[in-house]
Amino acid sequence: MRFVIGVFFWLALIATGWIWLGSNQDIAIESKTQLTTFFTQPRQTFELDFDQSSLLRVGDPVIVVKSGAAKVVGNVVQVSELDNDLLTRTDWAKVEFFSSQAEIVEGDFLSYHQTPATMDWVVQMMLPPYKRKEISDLISAAYREHYADIAQELQPILIQSVKDAANVVRETFYVSINERKEQITKLGNRYQVELVEQELVPLIKDEIWPIVEQETQPLAVEIGQEMFQKASVWRFGWRFIYDRSPLPEKNLVQKEFQRFLDQHGIPIVEKHLPEFLKIQQSVLKRASSNTKVQQVVSNTSMKVLRDPEFQKLTTDILRDVFVDNQRLMDAFERNWNSTEAKRALATTNQKLDSTITKIGQALFGSPEQSITPEFSRILRNRILQKDDRWLVLHINEQRAKPLSKKKKLIVRAGKTGTENPFHVPARAKF
Repeated sequence: MRFVIGVFFWLALIATGWIWLGSNQDIAIESKTQLTTFFTQPRQTFELDFDQSSLLRVGDPVIVVKSGAAKVVGNVVQVSELDNDLLTRTDWAKVEFFSSQAEIVEGDFLSYHQTPATMDWVVQMMLPPYKRKEISDLISAAYREHYADIAQELQPILIQSVKDAANVVRETFYVSINERKEQITKLGNRYQVELVEQELVPLIKDEIWPIVEQETQPLAVEIGQEMFQKASVWRFGWRFIYDRSPLPEKNLVQKEFQRFLDQHGIPIVEKHLPEFLKIQQSVLKRASSNTKVQQVVSNTSMKVLRDPEFQKLTTDILRDVFVDNQRLMDAFERNWNSTEAKRALATTNQKLDSTITKIGQALFGSPEQSITPEFSRILRNRILQKDDRWLVLHINEQRAKPLSKKKKLIVRAGKTGTENPFHVPARAKF
């Protein structure tokens, strides 16, 4: 009896709906067609052929994007040959299309999309280009309006904080270096052999010094000739002989040489200083463009940077100076907890309160306008674990023959980080 009553109830409900549709002519034809299709058209089921294994779960949607609007047309019904509804990395799965979906034909394919599980994705989602511009405009407007007042309040505290912090950092750095002097010396001695003697010295000898010789030789010859013309062989000669004699006064050669440098040598060199500078630039340019020099310098730098001992030493020093430095914390706390700082911050907060509220509304929404689409997607994905994966059906516009049930529907890798079409306005770019 219950069964009979239940059947009559559902038949009456369907009949009532049918009559209601008949009385609403604008939607009657479309709705009747959809209902008829739903009850009479069989659902299409296909196995999938993946370009690469992908994460899937039963229930993940299949959508079609058309004219910027997204529509769910099916879902994943199996992710392995065994009954399994867990998240699975697979290269085989099965999808079922709703009865309203047109027949799948040859040339149709799916693309696989996944929401990146990275903080960078969250930032990109929360701050798309138009949102960054909106926030930038808010900050710029607040800056223009309140900069002078805020700077006047905060500048003395900032200057004092930087001074105190710089003194503490400098002192702590020297202490940390001294505590590790033995370790630094050991590391330096090792690199003296491994890098300087084995790589840099041969590089200078074979590659850099020939460049220096080529660039400096013409100028050196010119300066030498000028000095020779100014030098007096007679003056040097008799002074040399006198120094070798038993006469009392000595070092006449040295005095003559000093006189020659002061009166002739140094002026000659100074006259050619611009040429020396040009030669220096030319040597540096040629050396820096030398392939062998570039390779050795690059390899040497990377060898040092990748050295575990050097990395640990650097990390330890930075930790001493910036992380575990209680004196640094005390300096900042002392400056920013002062009466002057509290008064300045209160004034600043008061002036920027409206701007901060507007930035919060731009990012998260407001009670009047609800939450933003971007924040909605973050909540759905990170909190409710929704919208992690979806498949997009790409339809062959040139209709071909129906895809055989024996053939698998191809799945290609989609673009990483593609917008979820249901929570950010879709632009059909899958």
